[in-house]
Amino acid sequence: MPKKVKGLTAAKVKSITKSGDYADGNGLYLRVTNTGQKTWLFRFSLNGRRRHMGLGSIDLISLAEAREIAFKAKIQVNNGIDPIDERRRLSNEHSISFGEAVSRYVDVMRPSWSNEKYAKQWRSSINTYCQNIAPIPIDKIDSPMVLNSIEPIWAEKTETAARLRGKIESILDWAKVNGYRSGDNPARWKGHLSQSLPAKNKVTEVKGHASMPYKQVPLFFPRLMMME
Repeated sequence: MPKKVKGLTAAKVKSITKSGDYADGNGLYLRVTNTGQKTWLFRFSLNGRRRHMGLGSIDLISLAEAREIAFKAKIQVNNGIDPIDERRRLSNEHSISFGEAVSRYVDVMRPSWSNEKYAKQWRSSINTYCQNIAPIPIDKIDSPMVLNSIEPIWAEKTETAARLRGKIESILDWAKVNGYRSGDNPARWKGHLSQSLPAKNKVTEVKGHASMPYKQVPLFFPRLMMME
């Protein structure tokens, strides 16, 4: 008899650090990358073709939720339906723009935030710096688009840009979990944007000169005229 796969536990999911794929059963796997990123995969074979479907990060999907998604996907496979193609079909039918995804994400997360003011602040940088990608379908957002939003302010407003990147990453993760996009997150930092932008702790933000005390202004202008 084939050896039964010993399932994962929530504690084991958190403790695993070595890269590789770890089976839970029924086609569900935990994938750990060399950079420490942990995501769920559903592996299956259909019509002689082996495929694997990404289910999202462990930060967004618990072990129990991943098992439920994998179980539903396995039922589709048993009925001759490719769950990847089906998810893509549904995504195309119900495609939303990045701007719409932002609104839905904020609505979902608002109850967990401290107050309405924080929700407005959270959206402020998105509205300011992501106008160029707001109308674009969420499944079409790629790395160059993300960089186009954050790179112009990375040196001058490094902390703001870093937070903006994290917000975009969260929105795209939400979109993937809800079937609006697939594939890797183009806003992820480790092993991706870290290769295109300097780490924020290595950047010296550009700052303007301090203003001159008003009492010194009358003394400054005569000196300035003498320098011409």
